[in-house]
Amino acid sequence: MFNYKRIHLYVKQWLQMLLGFILIRFMSEEEKVEEIIALRSQVALFDQKVIDKKISKPTVTPAYRQLWVLLSKFYSR
Repeated sequence: MFNYKRIHLYVKQWLQMLLGFILIRFMSEEEKVEEIIALRSQVALFDQKVIDKKISKPTVTPAYRQLWVLLSKFYSR
């Protein structure tokens, strides 16, 4: 029997990632640099919270795992 909640979440995550990639195509280089700086700051704060054990490590979903497999195939460097 299918678990429709899981399927819905999986499809939703893939659509969100796809929309993100499409939106990046329309951003200027300056906007991309600004976003990278903001995201690196957020990741640093998140890492510190995980290290300090204020929050638990996030669980990796199948959609994100597949994304990273695809990215590693295209960008083997």
